[in-house]
Amino acid sequence: MKKLHEILSQKQYLTVPELARILGISRIAVYKKVKKGHIHAIRIGRNFAIPTDYIKTHIADIEQIL
Repeated sequence: MKKLHEILSQKQYLTVPELARILGISRIAVYKKVKKGHIHAIRIGRNFAIPTDYIKTHIADIEQIL
């Protein structure tokens, strides 16, 4: 699997399933954290996109709420 910084440098946004794979948690857990406001995401139609800039600056915070 690619290193986190490589993945984050290649994309502007991650999907919920991509972030779930990176964090090692379920998609449902990520969706719940997005809905609760623990993870910032942009709604695009029926989907959520998590900005990689947000992940880069808040990765420690995200890991704490797991």
